Amino acid sequence: MNRFSLVMAMGLLIDCLCLHVYSQEEKTNLVSNGDFEGGLGRVENLWDGVDSSNRLKVISHSAPVVADINGDGLKDIICGDRDWMLWYYLNSGTNESPQFTTGKFIKRRFDYHIKPVVVDWNGDRKQDIVFGSRGGWVCFLRNKGGIRELEFDGAEFIQLGKGRLDIGQFSAPAVADWNGDRKKDLILGEGTYSANSVYVYLNGGTDRNPKFKKGSRQYLAYGEGRMHLTPCVVDGDGDLDLVVGDENGHINLYLSVSVKRRTLDKEKVTVLEYAGRLKADNGREIDVGSMSTPFVVDWDEDGDWDIVCGNSSGYIHLIVNQGTNKEPKFAQPEVLKGTDVYKDVAIPSSWTQDSRSYHTMARRGAYQIMADEDAYSGKYSLKVICYDDYAGATAIAGRLGKALERDVRYELTFYVKGKNASGTWRVSYGGASERAIVDGRRTYRTLEGGWGASGEFRAGSSWKKVTGKFKPPKIKDKKLKKKLGKTIGCTLEFHINGEGPVWIDNVSLVKK
Repeated sequence: MNRFSLVMAMGLLIDCLCLHVYSQEEKTNLVSNGDFEGGLGRVENLWDGVDSSNRLKVISHSAPVVADINGDGLKDIICGDRDWMLWYYLNSGTNESPQFTTGKFIKRRFDYHIKPVVVDWNGDRKQDIVFGSRGGWVCFLRNKGGIRELEFDGAEFIQLGKGRLDIGQFSAPAVADWNGDRKKDLILGEGTYSANSVYVYLNGGTDRNPKFKKGSRQYLAYGEGRMHLTPCVVDGDGDLDLVVGDENGHINLYLSVSVKRRTLDKEKVTVLEYAGRLKADNGREIDVGSMSTPFVVDWDEDGDWDIVCGNSSGYIHLIVNQGTNKEPKFAQPEVLKGTDVYKDVAIPSSWTQDSRSYHTMARRGAYQIMADEDAYSGKYSLKVICYDDYAGATAIAGRLGKALERDVRYELTFYVKGKNASGTWRVSYGGASERAIVDGRRTYRTLEGGWGASGEFRAGSSWKKVTGKFKPPKIKDKKLKKKLGKTIGCTLEFHINGEGPVWIDNVSLVKK
């Protein structure tokens, strides 16, 4: 072979190799673990309100209270959580020895960081729920069922004058006749920044129709640096005192300075005196972890007040008083037990559920994702199931292995099957901004708006291939193009609607 032929052959070989590499790059799947075979992780399945160690637990930030919620004469637990939900645990034991199996949830969405109190708010002999939340409002959840039934209307905002009662952030209500006029008043803790206190709103209406006048808020207990205050009213000596949880997990005691309740001013309250933190029998301060939410109740019917308490981890603790009301002696906190029915699940790595659908009021439902052996190919697919017939919508997020290139065509493909469900795939980019000084203030200036591509699909009884094509937008401005670069970081989501179940498999995103 002469020199010319050799050079031509080598050139052809190099071209072929380059074409092969380019072709391989074009077909590289940009979805991490798109076939769901790349490893599994395990997550708690808490849709029964019990963890794998048979401990009562909600998603996070438990806020329990104790009341007979279903009219059978037994004390039950009602519990708010961080993620829009109100739970209840019905007592299957006795009042002297309460027992619980699993929890159930009210099939409504409310707000973040729900803190409830159970009370007959409107005097119809039915147990209603008044609750606070991160938004700072206080809401009334009317029980429209029978005395022994749980059926609630939508939440109504409690009014202050002609507008909503709004304390700022993280409202935590308690209800009691604070000034002895035989009308229920509203006691309210809060978590607005660092200047937290507990307030009382005296009822200017009737016991059946509480009303609160604008400007009627009065200080009841100063936080003095303690944050996220959750109060509970306790009467251990004939006067009303407060037990208050805080951000650091302590349980604080505030004592009334009044000798007898009949001496109270009907219009003006006296600020309580701080009496320190409650201690356990080992002499150390009681600590249940951060964000303590205590509720005082005679748990074992022995005549003294015990404490049921939540925390940021979502557990429900019992703190038994082994002493008396005047000289309490508290045992160490113990997590209450139940029966784990919904077992923990394996999920494919690189895939997450959008906070189990809690991010917006529109996303309702009790959904869980998991790896499943009913696959289109390989061993695993991704399965989405709905619990307790509480259907709505949830979002599942996949991870893209690298940023997408601008002005380049891509093709998304996946396989889906299911029952009574539909969905939308979406690839989106949140836009870009930079820090700036505007009118002397630090802020962010938008450089580029967001972008997204999406398509709809329905899940049938057999596997179906779904294809979507899109092209991220290019930047015409040369200076901005240089600043932002040629690629954009995008997210991939599947929004599932309906009862399901739904299976997804072989998710692929490639250049075209």
